[in-house]
This record gives sequence, C-alpha cells and structure tokens, in this order.
Amino acid sequence: MHRFFLDFNKLGAGEIELFDKEFVFQVFKVLRFRVGETLILFNQNSDDFIYKIIGVNKNCVRLSLLSSVSNVSVSKRKIRLFFSMTKQMEKMEFVLQKCTELGVSEFFPLISQRTERGVLEKKERLLRILKEATEQCGENKIPLLHEERELKDEFLSDRKGFVPVFAHLNGDDFIYNKFMDFCNIDIFIGPEGGFSDEEFVSAKKFGFNCLKFSERVFRAETASIAISSLFLLS
Repeated sequence: MHRFFLDFNKLGAGEIELFDKEFVFQVFKVLRFRVGETLILFNQNSDDFIYKIIGVNKNCVRLSLLSSVSNVSVSKRKIRLFFSMTKQMEKMEFVLQKCTELGVSEFFPLISQRTERGVLEKKERLLRILKEATEQCGENKIPLLHEERELKDEFLSDRKGFVPVFAHLNGDDFIYNKFMDFCNIDIFIGPEGGFSDEEFVSAKKFGFNCLKFSERVFRAETASIAISSLFLLS
C-alpha cells in the first residue's frame, strides 16, 4: 500500500479533501489511483492513517478514514550522522536515502581537511529524497538536514548527551557491547581519503571515541551506511 507524508493537521478526520498539488498529481496522474483504492497518510505528529479514495480528479482527492495504525518502525536509538560531503552529489543523495531508511534522525554535512565540496547544493532535491525515503521505510519523522559545518568546530560543540563516534583506521577496535547502553550517538564519517591524522589526533584530544570498524577501507558512502546499520539494526 502506498504511503504519503502530508503536512496536514486534520489527518485522522473521518472524511477529508486534499488539494495539495504535488499529492494530487502523484495520486491522480502518476499512480492513477481510482475510487475504492486505499492508501496510507501520515504527518510528523501522528500514526499511520489508512484512507479509502471516495473521489479523485486533477484538482482534489477526497478520502474516507478506514483505520489508524500505530507506527512500530521507530528506532531504539537516536543516531545523528556527521558525514563529510562527497565531490559527487549522487553519493550524498545515496547516503541520505539509505540512512533515512535505516533510521538516522539528523544529517550534518561536514567540511573537513580533505573534503572536496564546500557548499551543500540542491537542498530542495535532498529534502525531497528524505521525504520519499521516509514514506517508503515506514518511519513517521522526516530526518533533519542541517547546513554544512566545519569539523574543527564540532570538536568544541556541546554534544547534548550524544556519544561521539569517530571512524578512523587508526582507532581502537570497535566492540559493540561497550555501546549497547547508549541511546544517543553521533557518528562522524570522513571524506574520500578519510579524516587526516591531524583530525584524528584532535578527535582523541576532545574525547571522541575513535574507532576502527573494519580492516577494509570503505568508500565514504559505504562507511556511512555500514556504521549506521551497526547501531540501528541491532
């Protein structure tokens, strides 16, 4: 059953009419829904609501509520991903999509010494990717995408109860049991070529957990997805 996010505060009402152009276009023109078919709607403050289509045209979709379903896909941990921006936008889009599906709640694009991109571009497209990935995976909260920031500034930032994990091949071997009791974790992933030795020393100096997750050398996007999954799928 297709699932749609809508910024609409009357979800849960018995009958509703929706005029949101993007939603109506998707339902009427792209997916070609017809009267009698069902779909799921949600917003960031609600459970899932199952509606039946009772009227549809190019301007409006009319719906009748069938039932509501409690969301069971909420992650046990809150993970914030600090990922160094890649040169290719496609790789960043891939990270946002897949890590949203895994359950990452916030994304922080980083500028580090070896980062080849200094500005977060095409933000509207990136936000759309987050929305669509949230619709697909069953989560209710669309992750936050923050503005780009310097890694050096993060060493001095208040982590607000989040445990910082800094991925580096010179770090200590990762032992999962040491992190089982932590519910809030900040994951730091380096760019192509990894974090520099100077950044590694700074991370240790400021109390970051510098960890080696594998003997293999991962691409930046692979590391983002693999390490996030370690904390979110166990």
